[in-house]
Amino acid sequence: MNEIKEFIESGILENYVLGQLNATEEAEVEQQVKRHPEVLSALHAIQDNLNTYIDGLAILPPKNQTLEIRNKIRVSSAIIFNAKNRLEMFVDISEHKTISEWRHVIAALDRPGEFNTHVHELYKDDEKSLAILWVRGTLSEDEHVDIKESVLVVKGSCTGELDDEIVELKPGDYWEIPMRKPHKLIVAPKETVVLIVMRRAA
Repeated sequence: MNEIKEFIESGILENYVLGQLNATEEAEVEQQVKRHPEVLSALHAIQDNLNTYIDGLAILPPKNQTLEIRNKIRVSSAIIFNAKNRLEMFVDISEHKTISEWRHVIAALDRPGEFNTHVHELYKDDEKSLAILWVRGTLSEDEHVDIKESVLVVKGSCTGELDDEIVELKPGDYWEIPMRKPHKLIVAPKETVVLIVMRRAA
């Protein structure tokens, strides 16, 4: 128990939330979160405290924008899993790019073992879907005729290729992929990238 207390008080959870750990340290945090409920509770508290601090620094918006912003806040606070580790409601990643919260989501899931591409579906209905992808190597996809696809990089880095266009992607980057364009993601050898992938009917 003392070891868990020391782990919580070491500052590693704060650095995890801020995205300042390397891959090995992140994996250690995620394992501790799954093994020890008190570590998960501490991580929740740190995230809440950070959000409170950020809110305290915020500049109040014009009154005519208050309702729109409140609606977005409600969407952000709805990143809640049900018993099947799926989201209770859809979250638009084009409006919700805070990777510290998405890292929090990933930490609650089982880390995949051997894989090239591992998919965990978060939400799906007739018009839209949201999933977490762990990718190693190259992920190639044909063009999408009737689907709008976009990705948010949560961990790691990769290269996006779209015709002659090359885009270097790192944590926090959002990439909207045009329809009818073949594309691929290339991850460096021995590296893993974690993405949130959103698809919507055109």
